[in-house]
Amino acid sequence: MSRVSPFRCAPSIVVLLLLVGCSDATDPTRPSASDLRLRTVPSSPTVTSASPAAAAQGTVNLDVQITGSGFDAGTKAGWYLNGVPYAKVTINNTRFVSSSHLVANVTIAADPAVGNYDIVATTPSSKQGIGSDLFAITLATAIPVVGKSINGAGQVVGQNGSAGALWDPAVGVVTIQKNSVLWAIDESGTLIAGQDASGHAAIWTSAGGARGPWTATALPSLGSFQSAARALVSDNTGHAVILAGNVTLNSRHSPAVWTRSGSTWLLRIDTLPSDVTDGGWAQGLNVKGMTVGLDGATCCNALYWDAAGTATHLAPLAGATQAAAYAINDSGTIVVGNSNGLAVMWQRTLLAGVYGPWAPAVALEQSGQICGSASAAYAVNGAGTIAVGESCNQAVAWFIDANGNATRHNLGGLGPPNTGVAFALNNLASPNAAGQVNNSGAFWRGF
Repeated sequence: MSRVSPFRCAPSIVVLLLLVGCSDATDPTRPSASDLRLRTVPSSPTVTSASPAAAAQGTVNLDVQITGSGFDAGTKAGWYLNGVPYAKVTINNTRFVSSSHLVANVTIAADPAVGNYDIVATTPSSKQGIGSDLFAITLATAIPVVGKSINGAGQVVGQNGSAGALWDPAVGVVTIQKNSVLWAIDESGTLIAGQDASGHAAIWTSAGGARGPWTATALPSLGSFQSAARALVSDNTGHAVILAGNVTLNSRHSPAVWTRSGSTWLLRIDTLPSDVTDGGWAQGLNVKGMTVGLDGATCCNALYWDAAGTATHLAPLAGATQAAAYAINDSGTIVVGNSNGLAVMWQRTLLAGVYGPWAPAVALEQSGQICGSASAAYAVNGAGTIAVGESCNQAVAWFIDANGNATRHNLGGLGPPNTGVAFALNNLASPNAAGQVNNSGAFWRGF
């Protein structure tokens, strides 16, 4: 009898197992790799920058280049404020360039709020990417001079790097002197005051307008170094007639006033209160010859000098220990500065030609606007109705009403990080200001 080998069916068993394995790999109920890719949930887009990053009120048909990631052909751009679309910025269209590049054409209304806005990219699947504070609606224009003074013609003096410089709206930037520091320009645009490259208080004059040539003249300073003219007032012809600043005497700074007498300048050293031992600086000056400033103690006592040079302390905020005064209005009734890091003003009455005492400092910031230790007022207009400075690292103006109440307005930046400060203000009905934004010069048009 023959036997059947127990291994005769093994090949068919192996084949069967292979077929089962192959059929599992091609099972129509199992999703393919391409199906899995199609079903992957897309990631949200991101928005990282915009160019330009700022524009003025009333700008029409501006192309803004938006960069980020995750964009597709249906992605739309939007301008948002406080988490909702801002109606005063119209998105005329959004053009898809690539997954990292959109172009939004926008029109800005004539009266939107000055400030920083979010740019939001929304895909057809409603995924959103938010670029916080990437775009500024602004009153600012970049200029090459960090402005410390501005006259009614919009001429600005200050610093261009290590050089004292003038910026004129029609001429552009003019270097006055390397390593000088410029603080003030008169209304005629023919005299600039500051500190020359040798550390002396000086003026520069030009008979040929902004282009110069500008001629330097040292001011009387009793032979001291580290003197400076920091403020001036002009007569009704626009020419400077009084300067204020400091000279160094007996190793300490002393407040100084220079008065024009014909073609020369006469120096007067003002007194300091008996409890001020570290010297003082005059920072601001008005048409009556009154000055304000601070001492050199552990920063600082705010000081006021009358037209005769007699000093008075200006009391800080209630509970504060420090204060500094930077500017005074023409009537001598409002002084602005800061106290313990908050922007403040001091007020007094003027009735029938008689001044009342200076009241203690009051905060310019409203309670909901206070920025801790990050606000100061550096200039006030002649009428005492507008002051400028910084708050929350932003350049701002405060509008002061007849009752002494102040309301803060943002002057705007030039794109992230939008940090700024306004140092100077002119006396136009719709004034201009000057200072810096993002560490470069800035000019703010009428507000």
